[in-house]
Amino acid sequence: MANIYSSEGRWKERAKTIKRMKETGVTKETGISWIEIDKKVHSFVVEDRMHPQAETIYGVLAELFRLMTDEGYVPDKRFILYYLDQDGKE
Repeated sequence: MANIYSSEGRWKERAKTIKRMKETGVTKETGISWIEIDKKVHSFVVEDRMHPQAETIYGVLAELFRLMTDEGYVPDKRFILYYLDQDGKE
């Protein structure tokens, strides 16, 4: 529900939902992503640095993102569910 409220810009309802989840002990499962390289599957979660080649992987991702933004890509941040500091910075 929190994601649905966020996608609609209904921030008060989102906050109430998250508060209620915390009060009742409900937690959201961490999303896992997979990538196959040379017929071997690697799994990871956001900001996972446990993979032995994590620095290389994140370096490649940063370079790809830079190339995409140089070509005019603008990320859609409407559905990112992180908290901003009080100045509104990420």
